[in-house]
Amino acid sequence: MNHSWTGGGLTVLSQYVCGVSPLKPGYELVAVLPQPGDLEKASAVVPSVKGRIETSFVNEKDLFTLQITLPPDTKGVIGVPGKRVKEITVNGHTVWKKGKFVENPVCRLSEERGETHVKFEVSSGNYQVMALK
Repeated sequence: MNHSWTGGGLTVLSQYVCGVSPLKPGYELVAVLPQPGDLEKASAVVPSVKGRIETSFVNEKDLFTLQITLPPDTKGVIGVPGKRVKEITVNGHTVWKKGKFVENPVCRLSEERGETHVKFEVSSGNYQVMALK
């Protein structure tokens, strides 16, 4: 997990580029807040005591797509980078439109506010997040 010549790069990839980090002990609550910069795509698998956390993104000019798998008994704060996102869907449900949260059956707006991401709270499971820029 943290080998002397590969651990640094893997930590940067998983925690910062793909944005996976524990928010509570034992991975009870996990953040998936990717910071793609100019990268077009990236993916990571992070082993945890709850199971594998898997994430990948594709960062295109007008669309940001994020795939997330959270293991059982895990909750997540997931986010789309950028505050000027026009619309966000999660598993096909519109959750953000014209700068405002839209009530839906898959997630709720995160109470954890941030300067860099539009954040939502989800429970364990598989999520496809699509954001129109």
